[in-house]
Amino acid sequence: CNDGFWNTPQFGFSVYDYFSDTKRARDTDSQEFRLVSGPDGRLLGRVDWLVGAYGLNLDERIDVVDTGRDDFWCVVPCVTPFASAFDSRSRALFAELGIPLGNAWRIDAGARWERWDADYADAAMTFAPDDDLWGGHINLSFQAADTTMIYARVARGYKAGGFNLDANAPPELVPYRSETLWNAELGIKYLAVDRRLRADLVAFWMERDDMQVKVPIQDAAGNPIAFSFLTANARRGRNLGAEASVDWRFAEQWSVYGALGLLDADIERFDYVRDLEGRDQAHAPAYTFTIGTTWEHARGWFVRIDITGSDAFYFDYSHDQTSRATERVNLRFGRSW
Repeated sequence: CNDGFWNTPQFGFSVYDYFSDTKRARDTDSQEFRLVSGPDGRLLGRVDWLVGAYGLNLDERIDVVDTGRDDFWCVVPCVTPFASAFDSRSRALFAELGIPLGNAWRIDAGARWERWDADYADAAMTFAPDDDLWGGHINLSFQAADTTMIYARVARGYKAGGFNLDANAPPELVPYRSETLWNAELGIKYLAVDRRLRADLVAFWMERDDMQVKVPIQDAAGNPIAFSFLTANARRGRNLGAEASVDWRFAEQWSVYGALGLLDADIERFDYVRDLEGRDQAHAPAYTFTIGTTWEHARGWFVRIDITGSDAFYFDYSHDQTSRATERVNLRFGRSW
């Protein structure tokens, strides 16, 4: 509910009164089954395997009543009702193989296929789209030593499309397309023989096609009822980054740890909102970090202190407001048993 007053020279004193009431009901049912090989069930005595199936049903009903009164739009309160129904079904099959190649090399490969279909209806339009979605990954790892593993990975992920359930959405923006993600990464992992030192480093590149972005749409200037916050598809987004972490128990009761993440994530192509092209993605700080230490007693008492921080980031895509760079100190004291 939002009430306000303003002065207008041509009409004198005006009063603005507006109320929006939304009732949403959502039901979901999901189930997943997995069958995984055990030590005696490997293919050819050496190939690990996994197969599975997944299902999801979603049923959503939305009823919105917008009531507005102001001298520019309504002599009496304007009542704008809107009701919509959305049902979707997802069925997926997936499988994975882990194949050792000699004593040092190993390849893991997996794939997932999903069938998605939906039904949408309101007073003005009806849609019944469907889509076949697929993803997968292939990972090649090399055990360089007893303590060190190097790996390279390529993966394809997806996010199903959907609908903007908003009375003011332009017809062409009511449905939005599924998003696909290609990810490539190269990393190294280290674990000391005595397990007192652990470290890892990974660099990654991501390409997001038909990236789903939530953007504001003002349908009529000055009319608060005619405002929409919709999901649209940017043609392409890109993420580049690296992550590193280390955990070292340098004494019987003491350990130190730290992590650093670097990220460059932006929108490359967005035909619908050109002003967002080249801008950083929302909630994507250029750096994040953690550094801390822990003391643990043999009887379970512990003390932990760490400092975490992140760079400034955009809150969303509706404006250019950003957070500030932040640092936070955490102190924990307790006992485990």
